[in-house]
Amino acid sequence: ALKVYGDLISPTIPYKSILCSVTDNLIMIVQEALDKYNLAHMCKAEDYTLLIRIEPKHANVLSHGMRSNEQRIVGDDENPLLLDRELSNDNNDVSFHLVAKKDTLHGAQNVRS
Repeated sequence: ALKVYGDLISPTIPYKSILCSVTDNLIMIVQEALDKYNLAHMCKAEDYTLLIRIEPKHANVLSHGMRSNEQRIVGDDENPLLLDRELSNDNNDVSFHLVAKKDTLHGAQNVRS
């Protein structure tokens, strides 16, 4: 399962657990998250994306070129559960956040937090 935080979309529900596999792509997980937040009837999955946020417990450079306290938009061809498995360990806190694409700085791929 993958925890998807949707506090920007539904402040009263901090996250939903999404049952998925390493072969599920971004759009499939976004659609499932919208379903879980009861928004699928009024929102299109294509209008939403996931931000991956990694907060290392120790300052360092991570795989995928990410640094401490950095977030980025998950690519359409990436598999969020696979990313979670690759980046999660005793040194990192990894989280995924459901956001409207219009709120992601007009499609910027990397956003410093």
